[in-house]
This record gives sequence, structure tokens and C-alpha cells, in this order.
Amino acid sequence: MDRREFIVSAAALAVAGSAHASTPAGSPPDPDDPHAGADPASFAPDAPWEVPPTLQAEFDALLAWMRAAGWSAYLRRAAGLDLELSGEALRRELSRPLVLSRPRPDGFTDFAGGPALNPGAPARSLLYHALASPLVRLTDENGTPATPDRYPSPAQLDTLENYIYALEPLTPVEMRREGWVLAVFAYEYRPAVKTPHGAHADLVYSRTGVSRVGSQPRVWDAEHRCHTSVPAGPGAPRDLAVTPARYGLFLARPVRLREVSLTGRDADDDKREFLLPVRKVFAGDRYLGGGRIAFAESHRNEKLRRLTMGPGVELPPGVFDTARPPFVRTSATATDPAYPLGAAHDSALVELEPAGSAVLLAPVPAPLVRPAVQGRERLRFRVPPERTELVKFSNRRYTTLKLSDRPFPDALDLLDQGFRAPRNTPLFANIRFRVPADGRGEPQHLGADTDGFERLVDAGEYYAAMFEDGLCDGCVHAAVVGAPPAGSSPEARFVRQVHAEPVLPAFSVVAAPDFFPMVDGGDLAAFASHFQSGGPAVLSAGRLRANPHVRLPGADAPAFSPLAPAARAETVAAVMSHRASPRRVQPGARSYPGTNTLPDTASNVFFPGWDLTYSGRMPRVDPKFGVYYATFGLGSPFPEDTKLCAAANGMWPGSSPDAARTFHAMLESLPFLGRPTTSVPLLDHEIGFHADNPAVRGGLRRESRGWDGEQGPFLERVSRGSGAGAQGPIVANFTDIGRSDYVANALSTGQPLDASVLRDVSAAALVGRMEALALCIRTLPGLLASVKYNAMWLVSAEEVADWRAGAEGIGIPERLFSGGRAWATASRLGSAAAGFLYVFVELASGKPSLIDPRGMRMRAPCKRVHVCQVSGSRIAWTSFAGTAVTAPAQWRTAG
Repeated sequence: MDRREFIVSAAALAVAGSAHASTPAGSPPDPDDPHAGADPASFAPDAPWEVPPTLQAEFDALLAWMRAAGWSAYLRRAAGLDLELSGEALRRELSRPLVLSRPRPDGFTDFAGGPALNPGAPARSLLYHALASPLVRLTDENGTPATPDRYPSPAQLDTLENYIYALEPLTPVEMRREGWVLAVFAYEYRPAVKTPHGAHADLVYSRTGVSRVGSQPRVWDAEHRCHTSVPAGPGAPRDLAVTPARYGLFLARPVRLREVSLTGRDADDDKREFLLPVRKVFAGDRYLGGGRIAFAESHRNEKLRRLTMGPGVELPPGVFDTARPPFVRTSATATDPAYPLGAAHDSALVELEPAGSAVLLAPVPAPLVRPAVQGRERLRFRVPPERTELVKFSNRRYTTLKLSDRPFPDALDLLDQGFRAPRNTPLFANIRFRVPADGRGEPQHLGADTDGFERLVDAGEYYAAMFEDGLCDGCVHAAVVGAPPAGSSPEARFVRQVHAEPVLPAFSVVAAPDFFPMVDGGDLAAFASHFQSGGPAVLSAGRLRANPHVRLPGADAPAFSPLAPAARAETVAAVMSHRASPRRVQPGARSYPGTNTLPDTASNVFFPGWDLTYSGRMPRVDPKFGVYYATFGLGSPFPEDTKLCAAANGMWPGSSPDAARTFHAMLESLPFLGRPTTSVPLLDHEIGFHADNPAVRGGLRRESRGWDGEQGPFLERVSRGSGAGAQGPIVANFTDIGRSDYVANALSTGQPLDASVLRDVSAAALVGRMEALALCIRTLPGLLASVKYNAMWLVSAEEVADWRAGAEGIGIPERLFSGGRAWATASRLGSAAAGFLYVFVELASGKPSLIDPRGMRMRAPCKRVHVCQVSGSRIAWTSFAGTAVTAPAQWRTAG
């Protein structure tokens, strides 16, 4: 018997409308949704409401705020709801079926339908949808948008959630149900397009939450009902605010695949068990019997200790204690002093902040990369010399140390998704800061201005500085504290059971920044075949266990037992909602800002990873642990991963920008795949303009740095002297990846990582760029018409607002040919409007040459150049040799 059935069977015992109002006209009841279409006889708006007095007072205060903020007038216009009533009249008003105005107001097209308050069902409560949906915009009678202070806080949303759940008491049947558990979940309220079922806006849950590091405190974007990475105030637009995850305590029940809607599926999910929230447990809940909820966290960052375990890594003898910070940092904090934490722990990792009966977990704001110091000693390790063996294994990746004792670790992942190359040490480590052997003095950055720095890095045998970042993983736990009630009633017995029930913790991931906060992997799912490595796969489809080394707060016991049955333990990253069908909203790109705190906005690609990687041992070798999610196998510090994997066509396109354009001519081929190509085009201004870029020299743009502190490629002619015939070949001027150092950029004030460059790029914008790229690759001549496999280097990418007015041509040198840029910027597309101007090159044979031995820029000769004008499905293109001296006259069109 499911929840809907026993609610109906126990209708005579229910109070305050324990079943639910029918859906509005045009929205048939959903037979798979336990909150839809229950027996109308059980709908009892005249029954007394048994709400705890404290919660009632909080709800009354919320209604008063809504009246003052303009929500009362707005909902009267939108749904005929009168919040100015009081007493029994107000209760009846909040319980009656509502009919939204036609057409439905903006933000309500995906509302599931129901009264203002639908007991036990926030998603079917119009009041909750209005306050919680990021698509609902408050306006006055003239359509004037409200100011941000008139939108709710996380605590106010929590009050409304609690009130809705309080209106639906558990029935005796529910109280006797076996198998239910108390568990902590990360959760969000989302529009229909980003729910697992797509039928309507809904609460979405996971046993894993994802928060992200930043240098500035958290910021609540009230209008969009989410936390944002945009720092408060105008002082630091390039910085990142930490983004927290929200967790709550829920009564949950084990379900099989047929009973739940999932975002992301695995082939063996029909054999697994999922925990599905049934009812939130909150402060003042009658089923706590006077008890209260204490949330606690435990996190562990041991990346630097794991680094010392890498092959060939040696610390200076007798100097450091690897059991102490910063080699290992552990945290344990609680929201209530009654939660036993034991000894004090490091407080530099995360912090908990109550948000009503829920809790926010956020990383402690700190510089993204910071020197690692123990006492007064700078942490350092001796760099092993480069070794390249017959099997083509190398312990270097460009000028980065690769810590792997397995040949072809990346190839193993590419060929076999059986997780056969676990990351038990950071796979990559920065070795570009040389520390004096005695540890005294400031580290020297081995950069392009260092004589023979590449030889120094290859030779090793020097001490390299170690750096901290805030990436870690852990758990969020909860305990019911306080004395349980006496008595023999079913409710008293159930309350004692709640007090005694062990609480299952949530897995908490503190991840790297999300440079594309308006995009997630699901938005780009249709382009999975475009990625030579990596891709848009989301973590919610992953089925590994949580890190078994995470401890319960204040206890010497694992938070996630390695001995727990696999059927449930492997679904910790699943993202779910209550089942609902049929789908009324087609899946597509997100069009609203979100905090991205659930695993379907994290990556399920591990090279070694962005949000997480996998560690442990192969099951046949170590059946106790197998492989599991962890963060200690990520790069040290994380910008080292960012550079290497962003250069390999982005790897994780929902979070990681694609830097293949910046470095293409010096990128090493991946095993069996060839040189990485661009999959998610960034525009020229997003990857930076060098001082010699034709757009800068021509006055169209100023010199700038891109999102990663680097500067993008551009075309130029190499002069052969002066006079007639001096015009040399066309070359691509670009940044050498071996001389680029994202860690140095993160530490620098002159060319820092700049989060402001990409944070407003929408999913629709990226989709448009990728579609234009695919059209160009299919159309241009070549043996392989594939985005994944082709010889085209996208040297310039310009967005064109209106092709009827032509393009600027920021990637076209004015003196490439006589006559300026008009040959490329004048539209060849007829009446086409918005689109792109893309410039591709095919490289000539020969190795790129360094322009300045103490610089970062290189030149690569161009065999052929292709200029494409694109608008929708229409394309015009022209091609010419890298030795051409006159502008091409022939253009071809298609589409």
C-alpha cells in the first residue's frame, strides 16, 4: 500500500485536509503522484488545524510580511486569493481550490495545481510555489517589478515548508510502517524543466549536496531564490562568493526504481534501492515530542597528505608531521551544543548556519589558492626528475607533475568505465614554485621569465612549494535531542521511535568553483558526441559509494559504512523527486539562475575530475572498500586540474570552460584520440585580448585577460622585411600551455582567475555557439566532419548581433589583405540576423616557435584559413591558403 492509498483508507482519522485538493481544470490527476487526486471526501477545510503554537506564530508573521511586501495584492490578482482575511475565514480561504487567471501569470505555467496550502505537499501549494519558484516575479498592479527585499529569505521559505507539512498528521497506518528511516537530504525547489519528471515544479532531493569554494561570504539572491557566486557589493566582481547547500531532516522510505523519478539513470538501477523523502521533520514538530533537531557536520581534507604518498615524492626529512594540518584538516561543528562533538577540530573548512529547521553548509571564505605552512615552515616536497619509459608513461603533463604509477591511467578510463584507475593521490601537482632547500626565503616562480625553466622543471631534484585549497568531502548529520515523551498512544510510541532512530547522514562535497553558474551538464546533453574526452554526463547518474573515510561528527565511526548493502549505498548521488507523469514540460536548457547544489549539476567524468573523483581499490583486490567518491585524488591545488582538463576541450562543460582554443597548437594528443579540439566555443573577449591582437592594434578592443588569466590566439602575418614581396605567411599567435600557470594566476593580482567573465553566459548561448560550431565543421572541407575529430583550430569567435549590419571582425587583422576587413565582415547571408563569425585554421607541418625566450607566446604556421559567417542553419564560408596575399573572392553558402 503506497502513501496515497493509506491516506484515503484512513480519511476518517485525518484532520485539516489530510488528502489534497483536486488539480485545476485542464490538469488531470496524476495516478503516479501520491499528492494528486485523493478521495474528495477526505478534503476537510473545516477541520481544526493542529499546528504547534510557535510554528503558527511564525506563519502568522510570514503572512503579515507578505501583506506588507505586496504578495497579498499580487496573489489576489493572479489567483483570487484573499490573504487579508483572518481566523476561520482565512483558514477556509487557504484550503479552497484555486483557479489561476488565464493565461496563467508568468512563473505559474508549471505550477502543479492546488489550494494555497495543500497539507503535506509544498509543490501543490500555490503559496509555496509563489514564494519559492525562481520563475515567479512579484509586480504591482502596474507591472512594476518589486525590489529584492520583497522576496523571501531561506528561513521564511523554511517556515512555509514546515507549516505545510504540519497540516498533515501521519496516520496510524503510517506510524506503524516498517522500513522508514530518518535521513538528511540536500534539496531544492525547481521549475519543471529541471525536475526529474518534468511534469511540474517540484521539490528535488539527493543524499549528496554540493557546495563550492569562494573568497567572499555567501550571498542570497532573493529575487531568484538561490545563493549566487556573485560577491556582494561592487568591490570584487572578479571574485567568487561561496555557495552553500541546504540540508533538511526527512522521514524517508526505501523505494524501487518504479516508484521514483530520477535525473540520470544507470543500467542496473532496477536492482537498487533509493531513499525517497516522505515528510520533513522540523523544529516544533509534534513528532519530536518537545525534542529538537541538532545538525552537525564532519569534513576531511587530506589532499596534501595524499600528495606525500605519491610515487617519487619526498619531504625534507624530519621537518613536517603529516598527521597534522595542513596535511590533514578535519572539521566537526554543530548547530546545538547538545550534539556531542568531543575534541575541538579545525574550523577552517566549512561552517553551518541554521535556516529555520534546515541548515546551510558553506565553505569558509578564503583565497582559492593559498600557501601551505606548518609552524613557520613552508610545506615543500622534492620533485622527482622526469621519467619517460618505453611504454610511453611519463610523470609529467606539460610542466605539471603527474603522480601515477600506472601506465596510461587516462586511457584506462577512456576504454573502460569500470573505474580501473582510482586516484589515491592527487593525479596532478603544481611544481612551478621552487623553495630553497632550507625552507627559508620566498619561493621562486619558475615561469617563462626564468632562464631554462622547462629544463629545470624536467630535471626536478628541487623542492616545490605546496598549496592549500578548500576542496574536501564529508557528511551532514542530524540528531534528535531532548527527552522523548511517555505514554502508550500510537503517537507517543512513534515519537519515541523517532528519538531512537539512527539518522542517515548526507554526503557533502565541497567542490571547485562553477565558472558557468547558469549552465549544467544536462543543458548540453544533446552534444555528448562532440567531446573527445569528458562530456556533459552528470554525477546524479553515478553509482559509487560515498567516501568511507568520512567520520560521523564527534564519533570514531564511519559515516558511510563500507559494509552497507550496495543496493542502497550506491544510490547516494541519485537526484530524485516523487514520481509524476505524464511529462508536461519538455526537458531543455535552464533559463534561470540557480545555486547548483545537487549532483545533477556536478560532473560524472573523472580525468581526474572537477567536483569529485574516485578513489579506493579495484573490487577484486579490495572487496571491503572497492572504489568510492572522494576529493583527495583531485589536483593539488585544484587550478592545476582546471588548466589541464579545460585545455582538453573543457572536460566538464557544465562547470569548466573550454580552453582548447587558447593552447591548441601545443596540446599533446590524448591516447588514441589525437589533439584536443574545441567543443564549447568561448568568445574572443572571454579568453582575453593580447596587446598584439589585431582587435587591440586596430582600436576595436583593449588588452584584457580572460576567465583564466590568459590571453587568446589571433592571426597575424610574419614580415619578411620591407619592400615588395615582404608579405610573409599567415601564422597563429597563441599562448604556450607549458608556460601557462593557473596557480600563479590564482595567486596574482595582475592576471587572476576572473569569475565575472563567464558567470552570465546562459545555457541557450552556449547551445547556440555549439550548434554554429557543428554546422561549420560539417560544412568545411575535410576528411572528418566531426566536432570530436577534426583538424580545425577555432582561432577567433565573435558574436554578431545583426548580420544585416555586418560583423566587427575582431579576429580579422586589418592588414591581413589590402583593403581592410570588409571582405570578411560584410554579410554574405542575405537577410540573416544574429549569428557568429568564426575563423578556423588548419596547421601546417612544423613545430610552433617561441616568439620570445622569456615570454609565453608562440607562433604556429597556418596551412589553410577558413572564415565562416553563421546564422541559425545558414552558413557562408570562404577558404584560402596560409600563403595567400589577396583576399578571397569566392564565398559559398548553404542552408
